[in-house]
Amino acid sequence: DINHAPGGVAYNPGWGEILLLGNYNTADYRSWIIELVRRFYRGWEANASYTWSEAIGDGEDFDQLLGNTLDRADTERGFLSYDQRHVARFNVVSLAASGVRLGGTVRWESGLPFSIMESSPVIFVLPRAYAPLGIPGQQFNYSFPTGQRNDQRNESFWTFDVSATGDLALRRGVQLQLRGEIFNLLNDDTLAQSDTIDGNFAGQRRFG
Repeated sequence: DINHAPGGVAYNPGWGEILLLGNYNTADYRSWIIELVRRFYRGWEANASYTWSEAIGDGEDFDQLLGNTLDRADTERGFLSYDQRHVARFNVVSLAASGVRLGGTVRWESGLPFSIMESSPVIFVLPRAYAPLGIPGQQFNYSFPTGQRNDQRNESFWTFDVSATGDLALRRGVQLQLRGEIFNLLNDDTLAQSDTIDGNFAGQRRFG
């Protein structure tokens, strides 16, 4: 908002909010992956992997509550909402004597980031001549009391999945495959918190 001086003071109260729009945001993503594969041998196979990644950038949405004040621009660049730093995974599949394939996955993931924000009202003392124009006399700016956007981190969590697959031979060469899967076997309900504004937070729990 180019009508705001440092500290949230408006250069011209009669103009209200004047936004300078452009493609100014940038994002940097990098990752490292290590993977171990045990190919199918003697009835079973497995693979394990670990991923380290980092995603840093500016605002991600056009309507994100970032403050619009030039003196706070340096606090808006931070970790992006998909910055999941660590993911470890282990998959295994075994072929039983009956021909049924049994599989399982164990996955550990670090939590995603979120922001803590506080709002502060900016009051415009508008001349009476501006009243018919419907210019609002108040708007809110947002700041990050903890210092930076997305500098908080949700808890890490585990996921256990299992599956069983079997093939049946029907008449006339027709094959029927039956597959059963259970996702989030232990019914983990870790809470993933989203942005907290003025002490009010929103989030969602994982469903088993």
